[in-house]
Amino acid sequence: MGTIRTVEYQGQATNIKLSEELNTMLDYLNKNVSGRTHFAAIHKHVSGTTGKNGCVTPHVSDMVVFTFPKYSVYLAKRKQRVENIDVASFVRDLRNGKNAKKETLIQEIFRKLNGENIIDVFEIAKKEVLQSCNREGGHGAGQRDAHDRLYASVTLLCGIDIKLKVKTVFDKLSKHMEPVEDLNGMLEVAGVVLPFYEYSRKTLVKGDWKEVNSRVNTLIKNEIDRQTGIRSWKNVNLAKGNFDSVSVDSLKILGIVRETETAIDDAELASVIAEIGGVTIGPIATLEKEAKQQEGASMAV
Repeated sequence: MGTIRTVEYQGQATNIKLSEELNTMLDYLNKNVSGRTHFAAIHKHVSGTTGKNGCVTPHVSDMVVFTFPKYSVYLAKRKQRVENIDVASFVRDLRNGKNAKKETLIQEIFRKLNGENIIDVFEIAKKEVLQSCNREGGHGAGQRDAHDRLYASVTLLCGIDIKLKVKTVFDKLSKHMEPVEDLNGMLEVAGVVLPFYEYSRKTLVKGDWKEVNSRVNTLIKNEIDRQTGIRSWKNVNLAKGNFDSVSVDSLKILGIVRETETAIDDAELASVIAEIGGVTIGPIATLEKEAKQQEGASMAV
């Protein structure tokens, strides 16, 4: 069972088969959300798969997010924040307050310097982060090619990607990922990828990953991202089994029916909208009223 939908894949119109749930969500996004900023609640979202990419226990959380941040605004703000950070403020943040995780990280960074100057290593890492701000679409050429091969885009839904199921293909020289086709030659779908700005997150089950022995350059770049707030800008993959429900502007659009627990007033909404360069469709109070009216109409039917 499923619904056939036309998407764009490597510059061509291509048919894919979606689950009824994901197709319903895309219809809603196309009609009500695309190109505008809304707040959404994603309940019991599961990050990670046990046994894959070092995941021991998946992380489960409730998230409140804002949809469709402008990527150009993101890049400009990211570049500005990274330019303003220096090695002194970087180290000061790590040493500020009694935080066991920070203390462990700074010890690991200095241990892995192996006699190199922290200033020199920091400046190289900072330069690489700034270079990533100038990449088209946030990717290098190789990453763009891989993205185009493993994702499809939804016509009229700017910023939303369809994540395709993939398999590892080995050839004589290397291995690479290719999309999976069903018996009818149709691309199989792994989920819908929605760009968002994370507003808040409530951990329900703390995830556990195997420790990764990262290079000092990687440790510093990841910490620069954390200190500049960049990690609030993300993509979420909504796939069957990895979330409980999705509500947009207090209206449940997918999953188990439940009340949206988070209320955001108009002033707070305006502040976040300005931060992410988004465009909203109206005050929250109006949206909540419309949502309740729609819910009431649905119950009447």
